[in-house]
Amino acid sequence: MEIINKLHPERRIEVTQAGGALDDLSTAEIEELAPLKEERVLVTKLAGGGEVVQVSEARLEPYMQHAVERASARAELVVLLCTGSFARLRSHVPLIHPPIACFLTFVFQP
Repeated sequence: MEIINKLHPERRIEVTQAGGALDDLSTAEIEELAPLKEERVLVTKLAGGGEVVQVSEARLEPYMQHAVERASARAELVVLLCTGSFARLRSHVPLIHPPIACFLTFVFQP
């Protein structure tokens, strides 16, 4: 996590991947998240088999919130690395959303 090291070069930062929003779902549950015509589509690669699926951004949000809660239970900072906006997600630790993470990557390039 190059971004974190550039933000805090004096601190030893341990970076952990907390897991994705779909990781604990069955194939049937993931299929239920397939986007309808009017829904914004997110494309993601599943952790286990590497299968690529399309999901509804709006219907994925509760699962994203659960993933943020799992991550924030053991972290001081959560960075979302995804293409969805998910502006309504909340965390008791700082939560960096994708547009900010992209900005930080740009700002801290060597």
